[in-house]
Amino acid sequence: MSIKLITFDLDDTLWPVDDVIGRAEVVYHNFLRQQEPALFTKLGSEDLRAYRLEHLKRHPELQHDISRWRRDSLHCQLQEEGFDEARARSLAEQAFEVFLSARQNVDLFPHAEQALAQLADRYQLIAVTNGNADVTRMPIGRYFSAAFRAEDLKISKPAPEIFEAALEKGGVSAEQALHIGDDPFHDIEPAMALGMLTLQACITGKHSATGPAFSDWRTVPELIQNLDQQSR
Repeated sequence: MSIKLITFDLDDTLWPVDDVIGRAEVVYHNFLRQQEPALFTKLGSEDLRAYRLEHLKRHPELQHDISRWRRDSLHCQLQEEGFDEARARSLAEQAFEVFLSARQNVDLFPHAEQALAQLADRYQLIAVTNGNADVTRMPIGRYFSAAFRAEDLKISKPAPEIFEAALEKGGVSAEQALHIGDDPFHDIEPAMALGMLTLQACITGKHSATGPAFSDWRTVPELIQNLDQQSR
């Protein structure tokens, strides 16, 4: 069967995520320091991160909702520092919106946008991510017909539900879809288990290729055509 839908992981597939998060954390902490200089001169970004990790241990259900995890963690930390409920909640919400906005300022891998433009002319494109990147808030959003985040479905990859939601939205069977992602465990294996074709983004060097793969976005349209022909 021919490919009709391509699903995309985002972080470390379309852009390097470490750079994005690093910049967003700086913007986040600078905002907090402007709002409460005494506290956030004492508490640095690493202190906030350490508290978030401890908060997740106490509330493991938040692993599927990283936005709520960040908001709730700061809210609790502020209360422990003596802030009243209203101020802690308000500051946590404001700081999160500052972080989320900065989180969308991504630098795509070279030639990724050109590849998306080519692919969008031929296939449906749907984003599926465990992160809180939101393609609808980015210029590349015009290439995607839909996007699913783990926090929207309350389930994370490698669980099949996020892929199944994309297949249902696209109105195709797994055999008519291909998934592009960087992580063998969260992307490649679960997509293959559903019967989807896969193409691994091996750009950052974090993961070795486990099957069909690429390191240059310029090669992707032709690779997909070849996979499509081989699958018929």
